[in-house]
Amino acid sequence: MKTLLLTPLVLGSVISLVSANSHANLLTNGRFEMPDTPAETLCASGSFSVPGWGCFNGSLIVGPGATFGAPVSHDDGGSQSLKLFGFDGGADQFVPVTAGTTYEASVWAMNFSADPFNHLALLALNFLDADSNVLGEIFSAVGQIGGDDSFQQLATRDGAEVSDWTRLSVMGQAPAGTTTAKVLLLHVFDEANANPASAIYFDDASLTIAPVPDSDADGVTDSTDNCTLVANDDQRDTDGDGIGNACDPDLNNDCTVDLLDLASFRTVFLTGDANADLNGDGTVDLFDLARVRQLFLQPPGPSATGCTPGR
Repeated sequence: MKTLLLTPLVLGSVISLVSANSHANLLTNGRFEMPDTPAETLCASGSFSVPGWGCFNGSLIVGPGATFGAPVSHDDGGSQSLKLFGFDGGADQFVPVTAGTTYEASVWAMNFSADPFNHLALLALNFLDADSNVLGEIFSAVGQIGGDDSFQQLATRDGAEVSDWTRLSVMGQAPAGTTTAKVLLLHVFDEANANPASAIYFDDASLTIAPVPDSDADGVTDSTDNCTLVANDDQRDTDGDGIGNACDPDLNNDCTVDLLDLASFRTVFLTGDANADLNGDGTVDLFDLARVRQLFLQPPGPSATGCTPGR
């Protein structure tokens, strides 16, 4: 049987690859650069043709700034955005996801100055099971409906600058039984405003796997790491208190590294005592005492489970 040993360089490359994948956009055509010619559709007509996206109610246009009379694209490298208008119109996309994984959905929105009627820009992330039942819903909104000050005002802009756009984002963990995520972009109509001609522009929509925190980059996530700030991929914990040896010079388990622990170290100095051998080199030596000094008069750890006196 062959054993695969990961050198620090290889481990770092693996961590970088995982991190890069966590930021990969799971949505198709999130920048709305397809189709590459201006396209307008009334959802009810069944003529919708924006790759990756479905629609409901209202109308949608994908096109460059010239189509709208202004350079309305959030992406510096792109030239198109999505225009949503009409009564509660929206676009949606379904993506396979994994239960237990945390996802972040985001999009940039703008209230174009040519249509300053302050309807609501809404981003929603739904988690669905195999039968399309909704297991969880998360919303993020900007705009103003009926003067309700609980919503942030989405100021009118001319779309000439990237700063004219406002980012909406939501994050949540897919519940047990989840098979699919549904990302929705919505233009919610303000019934108190009689003019239905307003529009909300959306660009650079994304759905990504949220990065999993690993503060010490040892390949063990903070949520389970028994030393969150000291790299210890072996998770060695010889006294079984939930705090790894690498950050646990608290030999008497009173949750404070103090003179009592220092006295205990003195009695086992230069021996092979497992609990006091913090770095796992087989000997209690000056390297282990250096860790005592670092945490002196402080709690051991930190670890995912915390410290319980007497454990």
